[in-house]
Amino acid sequence: MKQPIICQHHEARGLKPLMVYAGEGPLGTRRHVCAVCCRMREVGTGIISDLKGSYGFIRNAKRDFFFHYKELGTSCYPQVGMAVRFELLFFDGGVQAIDIRPMGS
Repeated sequence: MKQPIICQHHEARGLKPLMVYAGEGPLGTRRHVCAVCCRMREVGTGIISDLKGSYGFIRNAKRDFFFHYKELGTSCYPQVGMAVRFELLFFDGGVQAIDIRPMGS
């Protein structure tokens, strides 16, 4: 069973609305939309393809995504070839993988 995606923008009010699947994004990720506030999240899966210093890259079917080690879950010890689940953060300079967790956790 797939883990439900929760909109995190409502935590201060104690709400945990589920996000609705809205199709595949152009970067090979799954788009989800909050039914309450219409915010969008993109969640993907991939393989850690490269590790350097305090950062690395995750490869999915469409491209490689940069990540910083601070975005790894506390129980995640990255290794090249490890299957992971991640969320995308979009900003002026591009896109980055965040909230990285090993598959199955």
